[in-house]
Amino acid sequence: MLSLYGDNKIINFFTKGGPIRKLFNTSFTLSIVKLGSGRIIAQLIAFLMTPILSRLFLPKEYGLLGIVTSINAITVVFSTLTYDKAIVLPKEDIKAQALTKIITIQSIIISVIFLFGSNAVISFFPKTINVSGINEILLILPMFILFNVQNIVGKNWAIRKKMFGLIAQTSVVISFTVSFVKLISGLLGLTKYGLVIGTLFGEFAGFFIFFFRISPFRSALISKQQNNIKQIGAEYIEFPKFGFPQNALNIFSRRSPALLLGIFFTPEIVGYFYFGYRMIMLPMELLNESIRSVCLKEIADRINNKKPLKKLFQRSTGYILIIGIVPILMLIILAPQLFTLFFGAAWVKAGIYSRWLSIWVLILFVNIPAVQVLIALKKQKNYLQIAIFTFISRIVGLFIGGILKSDVLAIALFSIAGALNNIIIIFVAFKCVCKFDEKINKIDLRKLVINSSYDLSKG
Repeated sequence: MLSLYGDNKIINFFTKGGPIRKLFNTSFTLSIVKLGSGRIIAQLIAFLMTPILSRLFLPKEYGLLGIVTSINAITVVFSTLTYDKAIVLPKEDIKAQALTKIITIQSIIISVIFLFGSNAVISFFPKTINVSGINEILLILPMFILFNVQNIVGKNWAIRKKMFGLIAQTSVVISFTVSFVKLISGLLGLTKYGLVIGTLFGEFAGFFIFFFRISPFRSALISKQQNNIKQIGAEYIEFPKFGFPQNALNIFSRRSPALLLGIFFTPEIVGYFYFGYRMIMLPMELLNESIRSVCLKEIADRINNKKPLKKLFQRSTGYILIIGIVPILMLIILAPQLFTLFFGAAWVKAGIYSRWLSIWVLILFVNIPAVQVLIALKKQKNYLQIAIFTFISRIVGLFIGGILKSDVLAIALFSIAGALNNIIIIFVAFKCVCKFDEKINKIDLRKLVINSSYDLSKG
């Protein structure tokens, strides 16, 4: 008979000193829980509103939103040049503020260029993508870009200051704002632009909160001091040199389906893809941003303090796989039925797409620690090489499906290519972690030998 207080391994596994108890007592896990709570509430608001919105807005209107957000995402990469990912890394705030100024100047320049070049953009897209309403929406994209960029920068400042509670609160406010504006637009019959305007209001709400709650971020935006921005920009040149090309390729390859499907197929197909993509990301996004934010800060701290990374990398990657595999398997099996039940029969095709997209999304979720490792270790060159291969393979898959006039085949090939390339990222990151730990261990051994020699000579 097993004793509850003896050598019962099952009881010890969950009680004080066991791995489960240790897991929930770490600052890493507590930070994830804090961020995750906000994400859960935010995504719950979005999920509860979706069955209503899916009956107020048509697939082609979701198609317009998908195309606009895709153009915005690609433009934002050019605005930041990936300097935003470096904000959490410096020990001194003055360097992070200089990076903020660099990003702000770049985003203003890009927005002005986009505004004055909007006539050329407007003349291109209607001829290429037959989507009603895109002309007018493109005119407000510069405002979309500015708020989106500053929202991203503000979030990185919150990560830097470990203000994870603020990120959670902001996520809830953004979700509520977006859902509320979309709902009001739909009820008033303003369905043509309602989805896009709601998203824009959400970006503004996020920027507003970060601006007034994080004083170093606010100071960086309103201060006239240059803070050696040229010198700081040169110090972190690895990010635009290697991070920008790979990030641009990664974003474009992720967003390319909305644009290429709009070329080969109808706006409704774009709407099905965008809707399915958003819905399948909901389970992952409950913890995605939280894990990514905490991972990057934990990894950066360990690197700055010369601590090993291997155990953190293995543990975090394994936990994320366990968290993500159950909801993804459910989507692979039941996606069309679930979409019909919750969103209406009109969205069954989005469920079919989601079966394939879920394969890619699972591996995308699992590789979060790997991506943060490559960023923190400044291995953007390795990431760039993988991103180029990812971009080419995804585009080829979409073109094959488009040429063969099979939208499902296009989505399937896109998803499989994404999954395989994310697996490669995990293996590359693990190799980098092992090399970093070997370097740290050699330094520690050298210090031990020196100290031992000193003690012997002293004795």
